[in-house]
Amino acid sequence: MEEMGEIKRVHGGAIGRQSLFNGLSLSEKEKIRIAEKGRIADYAVSLVKRGDVLIVDSGSTTLQFARKLKNLEEITVITNSLNVASEFSKSDNKVILTGGEMDMDSLMLTGPLADETLKNIFADKIFMGIDGVDFTAGLTTPDIVEAKTVRLMMQAAAERILLADSTKFGRKSIGVVSKVSELDKIITDAALNEEERRRFEEAGVEVILV
Repeated sequence: MEEMGEIKRVHGGAIGRQSLFNGLSLSEKEKIRIAEKGRIADYAVSLVKRGDVLIVDSGSTTLQFARKLKNLEEITVITNSLNVASEFSKSDNKVILTGGEMDMDSLMLTGPLADETLKNIFADKIFMGIDGVDFTAGLTTPDIVEAKTVRLMMQAAAERILLADSTKFGRKSIGVVSKVSELDKIITDAALNEEERRRFEEAGVEVILV
């Protein structure tokens, strides 16, 4: 069974292998941990100050963040999400779309056009979502093209802030975005276990439970 990939041999026995996470549509994500994502978004907004230039990633938690963020003034939002951008349609804040190829399920823009834009900008902060957070594998997503675009978004920001509810932890997908240690902050809910929190903080990442 080990040769077939169904189990992994460990000292004292064997454990089942964890399958890679294949992702969910944005509409499916929006039904999960709604209250927790709202609290994460509320705290994230408290970190934004007048005049900030922000990168806001695509995702269900970042969409809740955008809905609250649009009430602030004198900020600039750079995003690869049509949903996030549309939240600012009645706002006086400046919005910049990266361009790129649109994914129909998530309304996310990725690929070479988005990547070229991201190579030529800089922001104060990025507020990002992710599909999987694994201490060893890092931040991962089911789409390797998306992974490259998000990696460039991170590189364009001075401060990197992950908005992720606790269901994302211990999960990994095919596309690696970055090491966990490249984050500055993780904002998550109180269901994250203490051992995981300790490991992230030992890696130099501030973990905020809300």
